[in-house]
Amino acid sequence: MPIATSLTYNLGSEKIIVTGAVSTSAPGAAELDMAVKMTQQSAQEALTMVKNYLQDLDPKVSMSRLIGEFLEHYTIHHQLLTASYNVGGPSAGYALALNTLSALLLIPIYNDFGITGAPWTKGVKRGEVGGSVIIGGHTKKAQKVLQHLRRMYMPLQNYKDLEHEFLDNYWSQDKDILGVTHFGDLVPEVIWLDTDYEKVLLELIDMRIKYKISKYQGNKPSAKIKEKILKSKEYLRNQVENDLVERLVALRRYLRSPGKDPHLSTEEIFRKKKPLGSGRIKPFFDYLKKQKSRWVGVSDN
Repeated sequence: MPIATSLTYNLGSEKIIVTGAVSTSAPGAAELDMAVKMTQQSAQEALTMVKNYLQDLDPKVSMSRLIGEFLEHYTIHHQLLTASYNVGGPSAGYALALNTLSALLLIPIYNDFGITGAPWTKGVKRGEVGGSVIIGGHTKKAQKVLQHLRRMYMPLQNYKDLEHEFLDNYWSQDKDILGVTHFGDLVPEVIWLDTDYEKVLLELIDMRIKYKISKYQGNKPSAKIKEKILKSKEYLRNQVENDLVERLVALRRYLRSPGKDPHLSTEEIFRKKKPLGSGRIKPFFDYLKKQKSRWVGVSDN
């Protein structure tokens, strides 16, 4: 179920709206109406979970207040892009959470994967907000997604239920199914930061598939490959979390500014600024270097 999410200027009291899912009086309308309500509830839970996830990254700042103040003038709009709405509810939880994070902090999400599953709004322990909750229909969902996309994510318990032959069929096609433990483990796999980050991510995806094939075939995978996989995951997570914290700092700086421009775009709010004066300092040091080279060639007489 593709979902398009955006921030729109708030014209009413609602902070979150879901469109594209409409109940009718046709047969099965009661079931559809329940799915619509569940999806709207999941969208609310997704925002709460994202706040809790960001709170873990920056414990000194109240994310409820920071995000709440930012959303005073905005609405998070989820549009379900499907001709026939027959699924939703908790199964869309992770997708709604990723789109919420993307819309709030203006960070791109890849479009080469599918995901299903409902995350908890909080975590069992620190750093694991958004733990995965088992859902139904995961096998059929994976089959539909992997007809067109390379990756499929689902709750870890659902992943463990899949047969090795089923998984190997997709590994041989250079595709993969992955189990999600919590939101923080998922985010680095699906967001785009820059070309260097993308290179490491693509290498990780390739290494992981080859590692699984080798293990499934009864071969003992290289310990170096496993270590490299773990280091790549750690690198991606550190890069993502540092970037998210930088965006939160930029958002807080904007909201605290007495003379903040209410019409400033989110692109400008999150634009990385050069250090103050850097444009003037570099030419000055270049000038000093030139002068020094001249002084070296002068001798006292």
